[in-house]
Amino acid sequence: MIRKITKKFRRKLKDQDFKEIFSKGISGTAISLVGRFSGYLLLMVIGWVYGQEAMGVYTVGLSILSIVGIFGRFGVDMAMSRFVAQYGGSGRWDLIRHTYSVAFRIVFFLGLFLSAATFFIVPYFTDNLFDTSSPNYDQYTFFMQIFAVTILFYVLGGLSEECIKGLKKTRQYSWISQTINQVAAIAFLLLFGLFSKDELWVNLSYCLGVFVAFAIAQYYWIYYLKHPEVGGSEFGRKKDKKEKKPAKDNAAAAVLAVAQQEQPINTGEMLKLSAPMMMAKYLTMIYTWLDILILAWYAPEAMVSIYRVATRLTSLSTIPLVSINSIAGPKFAEAFGKNDQRSLRNNVKQATRMIFWTCIPILAIFLIFPKFSMWTFGKDFTGSEAVTVFVIVSLGQAANILTGPVTVLLNMTGRQNVTMYYALATVVIDVSLNLILIPIYGIIGAAIATAVARTVLNVGCALQIYFTMGISTIYNPFADLWSVFSKKKMQPVINESKNEEEI
Repeated sequence: MIRKITKKFRRKLKDQDFKEIFSKGISGTAISLVGRFSGYLLLMVIGWVYGQEAMGVYTVGLSILSIVGIFGRFGVDMAMSRFVAQYGGSGRWDLIRHTYSVAFRIVFFLGLFLSAATFFIVPYFTDNLFDTSSPNYDQYTFFMQIFAVTILFYVLGGLSEECIKGLKKTRQYSWISQTINQVAAIAFLLLFGLFSKDELWVNLSYCLGVFVAFAIAQYYWIYYLKHPEVGGSEFGRKKDKKEKKPAKDNAAAAVLAVAQQEQPINTGEMLKLSAPMMMAKYLTMIYTWLDILILAWYAPEAMVSIYRVATRLTSLSTIPLVSINSIAGPKFAEAFGKNDQRSLRNNVKQATRMIFWTCIPILAIFLIFPKFSMWTFGKDFTGSEAVTVFVIVSLGQAANILTGPVTVLLNMTGRQNVTMYYALATVVIDVSLNLILIPIYGIIGAAIATAVARTVLNVGCALQIYFTMGISTIYNPFADLWSVFSKKKMQPVINESKNEEEI
């Protein structure tokens, strides 16, 4: 049987779409794990070297940077990922440069405004954010203003990172977006810690890490713009004929028309496309934090920490999903820009297959050994209620894994409004269930609300894709298992992404 599985896997590697998604997805997952470990190591260094109070100030500053930064990017970064992939697929680097200049102007001026506004507004909220009796209280306003200045570099770095992702440079993207800033912050923390334990260095070190990541991302992106033969090396490997099939909804048809006509995009069009992406991302972030805020209103801090640990731990099962999406997204956009429906379907099929087999084993470990999984955070997290919460949240995460790359597919094919509407519905459902269930069931109620909301978002998007695009994003593992265990002779491999004439 092992031999048969090996042969089947080798056959799959002859499919160029599968090979690219597999190789870059695996490397992206490995880099993501390094980034996740770096994040934990950063928190350990802050806690051990600088103390709990410094950790609290850092957490507040990071929250300000993340929340304001999403508005600063305004979804333009995600839109650029799609346009770079679409135009790169046809070798139109003139359009890539033009679109980037439009995006850069939007993000630069918006980021500059938000950075300056936050810098001057923060002092009026310091009293509400921190304990006024703290001996270092007088410095906290300055600490937050350091994060405010960093907002501009945070949004510009994010734009360059997404452009690099659009070129399908997955390794560079993963290192820059998930690892470099944290590794640089750790290095600065350790260096400054040799001379002083002042809390200032915690905030300054992380902000310097953001600047380092921005500088590296900007360097790579400018290099690719000046050397298209390097930046565009991932495109044009197959010369498939376009399969002319009209898009089934007006929004997708409009974006497809722009891509196929290869006309320059203006500022208004860019904002019209990016705003729904920003709203969907922001709404998704809101519903993940609203659970904690509502729970904190009704439950003691110990219960809030258990719930936070459970949700944070179960997110480890989706690390491969995020990495696979980072390469699958540009491939979706490239196929969509060419109106190559066969290639698009094959890319979706290979991505869903990869997501299932890489994420399910991690999720299975969580569900089979929930108590041990929670024990890794300490004995205080192994009670029956804590384990129940972890299992419920993990089951909710299963919907995310089983439905495949639904939101990425929608965003990369001109259906970003659909993602936004489902994200809005998710927030409404999540808040309503939390307000109903938490007063009755406590953290278990919060877990149920999260699981249901996440299921609604992913299943809803999957059904929308099926009925409007005719593509199923839900992978059936039994078909592959049957081919492994059955005695039927394996057929020669045909690259599913090729068009009918080539087959």
